[in-house]
This record gives sequence, C-alpha cells and structure tokens, in this order.
Amino acid sequence: MEDKLQPSAPLPRRRKAVAMGGLLRDVLAPAAAKQGVLLAQIMPFWPSICPLLANYAVPESLRAGTLTLAAHTSSAQRELQFITPSIIEGANIVLGYTVVQQVKVVVRGEAAKANPLKLTKPLPPLPQVADKAAKVCQTVADDALRAALTALGAQVLKT
Repeated sequence: MEDKLQPSAPLPRRRKAVAMGGLLRDVLAPAAAKQGVLLAQIMPFWPSICPLLANYAVPESLRAGTLTLAAHTSSAQRELQFITPSIIEGANIVLGYTVVQQVKVVVRGEAAKANPLKLTKPLPPLPQVADKAAKVCQTVADDALRAALTALGAQVLKT
C-alpha cells in the first residue's frame, strides 16, 4: 500500500501577488490596538485640554495622527477649529510625545454631548518646566518636602 502522506515530487513554488495588508496585519494589530489606549489616556484630561468647550465636544478617535472630535453643534465645531493648536499641544503633553498632528471636528448632534467628568486631572507640566522646578528645589534637604515643592513649582511655572 502506498503512503499517501508523502508527495512523490516537490510541489512547484508559486509566485503570486499577495496583498500587503494581509502580510502586515499581525505586525500592525498591536499599533492599531494602542490607538484606543491613547484615546483613553486623553479622556480624563479632556476638560483640562479644552476647558471652554469640553461640554460641547468629545474625543471620538485617534488614528494616524488625527484626533477626531465629535461636536454637539456646528457653532461648537467652528469654535473648536479656532483652538486646534492648543488642543494638539495639550493632547501631546498628556500623551508624553507627539502623536496628535491634526484635529478633525465633525458634528454629531446629541450623540456628541459630553458627560461632564466630576474629577479632572490638571495637565502635566512640560519636561522643561518640571526640570526648572526641580533645579530650584534641589537645596531642600527633606525628600518628601522637596518632591512636593517641585510638583507645586512645576504647576505654578506652567501657568
């Protein structure tokens, strides 16, 4: 009886076009999943990033450097376009590196009405500001007091 599991001759190699998306799916999947994590990092700071319009728009997605905001009304959309540079800066400060390069604002109506967060965290200071505060407080002998004064100084210098 012949063994049917063993091929009699090696199979010819096929040269056929393959979609790049299929090849890169496993490589790109972690990066795509991380985008949701980045948006989740922005959400607690949203009222600090956009203090005047936080109740009229909400971050919806962050893909390929574009932060999409869902606005409640077209007037909120226009106002958000005026403060786009500060939104980009604030989001990148929260994330710790440059991710957001542009902001896209879409009108979603009632679905975009943001639920105001009860507790908001202040934006962290820029690294240069934190370094300056640490340098000023380096002569304080007590470690806990020095850390508290450095954090306070960084917040004061940030404004």
